[in-house]
Amino acid sequence: MSKIYPADEYISNDASLLEVDSPWKIKKIIPLVDRFIKTITKDQINLLEAGGGAGLILSEISSYIEEKHSMRVNKYALDLSPRMLEMQKKRNTGLIKALNEDISKTSLKNKEIDLTLLIDVLEHIPNPEKALEEIKRISNYIILKVPLDGYLIG
Repeated sequence: MSKIYPADEYISNDASLLEVDSPWKIKKIIPLVDRFIKTITKDQINLLEAGGGAGLILSEISSYIEEKHSMRVNKYALDLSPRMLEMQKKRNTGLIKALNEDISKTSLKNKEIDLTLLIDVLEHIPNPEKALEEIKRISNYIILKVPLDGYLIG
């Protein structure tokens, strides 16, 4: 596992955390969130963003769900970088849990999360299969996005 995330090197190398891309990503995520909401029969959800950078996507998606669907959102954040997790806490007041953990092995209970957001993170994980198995254990649904920047993994 790369040490750049736990050592906060990533945030030092890119202080913008690619926030400029966040509005575009949110626009793409919202239709999937609407489809997810149609499957829910309760009035609140547990929403996890894993590797969420500065926390803008978690903040905007949870606000959207609360405003558009009149549902309470219990926000969870998970990140390897302590400094990024601090930024997520500032942007997402009232986090239920802020976990400085690896998405491949979390302290979350089985199916504790209703929806996990994994946006532009999977390509940074050394063992993506293990991470996806863990998400399957802890979460009922996942919205997953990976960049299409000419990567080939063999």
